[in-house]
Amino acid sequence: MRNVFVTTSNVKVFVDVCRALETREAGVPGLGLVHGKRGLGKTRTALWYVAKNGGIYVRAKKAWTPHWMLEEVAVELGIAPRRTFRELFSEVAAALVENPRLIVIDEVNLPELRCLETLRDVHDITEAPMVFLGHEGVLMRLKRLAPLFDRFLYIAEFKDLGAQDLRLFCEQCLELPVGDEVLERVLKLTGGNFRKCVVVLKGAEVRARAKKAQEISPEHLPREG
Repeated sequence: MRNVFVTTSNVKVFVDVCRALETREAGVPGLGLVHGKRGLGKTRTALWYVAKNGGIYVRAKKAWTPHWMLEEVAVELGIAPRRTFRELFSEVAAALVENPRLIVIDEVNLPELRCLETLRDVHDITEAPMVFLGHEGVLMRLKRLAPLFDRFLYIAEFKDLGAQDLRLFCEQCLELPVGDEVLERVLKLTGGNFRKCVVVLKGAEVRARAKKAQEISPEHLPREG
């Protein structure tokens, strides 16, 4: 299997959200939320976009405090963390005003809400665009913070993988051809979960190669149930 990043429909949605936030007019709220079930590629898409476009990525932690969170943001910005929260906040804000860049915060289901309120403060002062990533239940959780939720200019959802995107993945990543019957079986086995599709197809390709097959066929897939 080739190590290729595939631009699926979900990836295009993510790119559209980020670019719209990065190019919005001054004074317009610059928060975006991308949510969806686990295993659909949100994290990998965010890391790909940030590496390609110069933003920063931080994964939230359950035990985060606002200070710990800003320390991690500061490190990604190339700033030495300060001892006091006030100094740290000022340094992060100043860096973002001087050099605005996209900030992606992953796993926003996890931290205390006061951490997200601190991010809102950073955004309000700097107008730096931010994208929050979350899984099931994140919308209900964030709606509890009305001042934050009102600043989401875009809310997008990652969908289950469809046949067209799966075909694209197979063409770009697999080294053996795949027929439509295999695609149908894989989608049925995985429910369109991107991570599970990768695992199933990688295993199928290994089994096909072991049998010196010229293509991946249904017999190389795991049995249903």
